[in-house]
Amino acid sequence: MEPVRINLMGTFQISSGDVTLREKDIRSVRGIKLLTFLVLNRKRIVTIQELEEFLIRQETEGNFENADGYVKNLVYRVRKILKAIGPYPYITTGYKNYAWNPEIPVIVDVEIFKQQYENARNCPDLEQKKILYKELLYSWRPLTGVLTDEYWMMGIDTYYTSVFLEAVKNLAGILEKENKYKELVQLCRYAMPVEPLDEDIRFWLIKTLILQKKTGEALKEWGNARRVWKKQLQGYFPERLNSLYKDIISSSISNEPDPMKILRSLMKFAREKQGGRYCAQEIFEQLCLFLIGRNKGSENEEYLILFTLVAGDLEKQEKKQGFTLRNGRNKFVDILLKDLEHGDVFTELGTRQFAVLPAECSEKKCEQTAGRLIEKFEKSYPGGNIDISYKIINLFEDAQS
Repeated sequence: MEPVRINLMGTFQISSGDVTLREKDIRSVRGIKLLTFLVLNRKRIVTIQELEEFLIRQETEGNFENADGYVKNLVYRVRKILKAIGPYPYITTGYKNYAWNPEIPVIVDVEIFKQQYENARNCPDLEQKKILYKELLYSWRPLTGVLTDEYWMMGIDTYYTSVFLEAVKNLAGILEKENKYKELVQLCRYAMPVEPLDEDIRFWLIKTLILQKKTGEALKEWGNARRVWKKQLQGYFPERLNSLYKDIISSSISNEPDPMKILRSLMKFAREKQGGRYCAQEIFEQLCLFLIGRNKGSENEEYLILFTLVAGDLEKQEKKQGFTLRNGRNKFVDILLKDLEHGDVFTELGTRQFAVLPAECSEKKCEQTAGRLIEKFEKSYPGGNIDISYKIINLFEDAQS
């Protein structure tokens, strides 16, 4: 007899041999819930009262006539559906109870997941352990949405999520010891959406980015974490994560470019009469870090402008679009150099985006500057088939956006 395979991760599936039934084939949410409950409790008999409780009474607040009859009819329909995977009596009936037939073997993906975790955790060979953890983690999916609203599934969902997070942390600890920072960052970013408030994963991610000298990314992740905690926990922020801010600033200072080059650049800038100043991304990042550090804990807010250039359709000719973008970019750079105010700085982010930091970093000033520059570009480059959009970014709150 072929074993019955049931998938609860991702979307619900039940299969045997070459036949697979999916949610759309069963077309009954309660039928899926009944089947799942019997399978997960297959080592015992389930009373009809239990089935009535979670299938009917919770949804109807107890106001449901002939509950016994409804459950019996649902079991009948599920049995009929299961005939598609085999002619066997998958569900047995006793006196006011039902059970999954113990003679029919069943394989459930969440139970396999737990066994794979134990295999990885207990593996004595380090390299093989890492392979097993990676296979385990990248096979994981959240439980199917048709079940997670059930009180009896919430505990199961929480349990398997905790197994996933434990596996992440075990693997992260190994990667940290081996200084495999790139893999560790990838792992943390993969796992973070599963539990955004997991302090350990956030700490590993930010700390590893600092060790990689990626202070800009570390600051963004720190700000993102702070916003998540503020939103979910009314402003509380773990001291362990908060303390990383000092590490980010210290790292950025230790990675500063040659101070004499910066000084010469600033002196040259001070002698210029007008226009904006282009600076490399690293210098631009230092300026932003300085402003954030200066205003940390105060009510002052600092803003920058993010411009994005977009070429029109141009008969869908990619080469022509590229040519147009280059021309538009060059024109916009010329405008930034000539028409920004003295003290304003900008940098290029790829071929389509520019970030501008006005000397006066207020939101109002940024709006005025953006409007003025776009108007100047449209007058200087009419019919160029280039659109420019902009976004005002709060350096402290919206750096991750």
